[in-house]
Amino acid sequence: MVGASVVVTIALRDLASGLRWSHERIRISTIALITLAVGPGLLVNGYMKEFIGRPRPADTFLFGGDHPFIAVAEWSQACQHNCSFVSGEASGIAWIVCLLPFWPHRERLRLFSAMIVIIGLTDMLRVAFGRHYLSDVVLGSLSTLVVFSAIACLCETLTNRFGVAPEKRA
Repeated sequence: MVGASVVVTIALRDLASGLRWSHERIRISTIALITLAVGPGLLVNGYMKEFIGRPRPADTFLFGGDHPFIAVAEWSQACQHNCSFVSGEASGIAWIVCLLPFWPHRERLRLFSAMIVIIGLTDMLRVAFGRHYLSDVVLGSLSTLVVFSAIACLCETLTNRFGVAPEKRA
């Protein structure tokens, strides 16, 4: 939420100063916020966790729970609400990668490395606490990156197609 608040603040400040869609920072802000809403919001927490039905590891027979083990991405009725597949936390923390375009090119590799460590540690904590399988956190993180890439490609394609001349950062 803090990251989203910062992005919204940046976008509102930029819009108030007269920047529009043709400016790179407005597009980055918009793409990052749409990714957060569509990826971790609608796709993961609104759809996959509610309808795929994979019980959390701690809730399965393997770990003393009441539910059977369900393979990755297998549709099931074993879990009815807030299920394990995919990890909402993993998809949410992976969203920090969407903030990389805000940073200068020369700093992105260093920041990306730190982000991968943060994402990996967060994901492994979810596995260690029995809340998710490894596949849940890996696919949760990847889902956000795939959504981000798709939305970024779509926005840039539409921008180029409709002849909006891109402006560089101020």
